[in-house]
Amino acid sequence: MSLKKNILIYPHNPFNLADGGTTVQYYLAQILKELGENVKMYNSRGKTFNDIFNDYIDSISVEELENTVVIYCEGIQGNPLNAKYVVRWMLSELGKNVPTDYLYTWGKNELVYYFNPEEKFYKNKEKIGNIYKLLYMNYINPKLKNLHQSRSGVCFTIRKSYHHSQINCFHPEESYQIMRYHTQDDYLEIFNKHKYFISYDPITFLTIISLLCGCISIVYPLEGITKKEWIKNTSIGEFINSTDEEIYGLAYGNSKEELEYAEKTIHLAENQFKNLKKYMIEKMVKPFINDINNFENNINTIENNFFDNNSKIIKIKEENLPKINIINTEQKKIISNIPEYNINKYKFLKNLF
Repeated sequence: MSLKKNILIYPHNPFNLADGGTTVQYYLAQILKELGENVKMYNSRGKTFNDIFNDYIDSISVEELENTVVIYCEGIQGNPLNAKYVVRWMLSELGKNVPTDYLYTWGKNELVYYFNPEEKFYKNKEKIGNIYKLLYMNYINPKLKNLHQSRSGVCFTIRKSYHHSQINCFHPEESYQIMRYHTQDDYLEIFNKHKYFISYDPITFLTIISLLCGCISIVYPLEGITKKEWIKNTSIGEFINSTDEEIYGLAYGNSKEELEYAEKTIHLAENQFKNLKKYMIEKMVKPFINDINNFENNINTIENNFFDNNSKIIKIKEENLPKINIINTEQKKIISNIPEYNINKYKFLKNLF
């Protein structure tokens, strides 16, 4: 039997609860520690003490690396620690948040895990579970809950809306825009104040946070993708499918039927995710631990995920992220040159709600 591996997570950003990608790396560390694993956080971006995980190290010897698995996300180029065993955790699809060129800095024998299912999963179903493996950790801050107070109006976010080829915005002009500088405390206040939350980003976890706070969530639909297909491609898709339910309180688009469904079920949303952590541990984390302790026996490598039989890179679509002006409707000022979205037509439908 292989010697049990130590685990070292190398974060790509300083800890920030508003940064979902960084937060889930700390949350994975917390869960691994709860399961008895020897896990540390490498001090790559400074020590930020928080309520999730604080066991940092500043350095690691060559001898220690001999039996340590280092976890990098897709935002890290290369193998900064020259680790023998590397896991590349794809928190976003290659070519969306980071350039595809990063791929050429990674080792072909690194193991690959995905936070979200990708389109290629369903084009190559025979690879799911052996070459295409999921590892998702959705951290739910216990502070985020429905305060059961009166609410009205609309809030919205732009974020990673470049997943759409075109957007016709349908939020009222006086809506409140949620920006990246907002904190988790801000989310609690905003989502308990407003009745509706519109997201033009199809993969932000703010969609779920709004539901936990009792705010009806409206996701701008992806062209050619049904609601069922969209749910399946989110990080919580497998969990939702295991419950034989839809996502309560959520409308996919702004049709009358979707809005009515969201209105009727929003009161059920708070309890829907109570078993999420247990599901993630059993279906994601425990199999992951088994994999890394039998590292050489796995076939979910960089080579098998991103290269064909002729060692040529499998075609990856890379998004062009335009730099345009975004109007912050709350502060009535223009914030320039933020690559937030790709909109050809910006139209307000004031009387939607």
